[in-house]
Amino acid sequence: MTDHEAEQEMEIEALQAILMDDIEEVPSGESGLVTAARCFHIRVSSMDNDEEEPTDIPVQLAVIFAHTPTNPDAAPLLKVRSLQGIIDADIR
Repeated sequence: MTDHEAEQEMEIEALQAILMDDIEEVPSGESGLVTAARCFHIRVSSMDNDEEEPTDIPVQLAVIFAHTPTNPDAAPLLKVRSLQGIIDADIR
């Protein structure tokens, strides 16, 4: 295992410990990314805040990422997809 692979594995373990059920590995063919690397899907949801008006429609996004071979020296591949409450044009 290269140093990059070891760092990437530690990063994934840390994200899984923090995000728990909000991160999952997805097949690279279903990720929407052009890669054979391991791909992950992180669910990001809007939160209610007592100081602000509640939103009528909860917003939920998926952040899909895969490490590049030299990550963290090079940025990962990223894609954002709407799961609920936001249209694709707004994501762009």
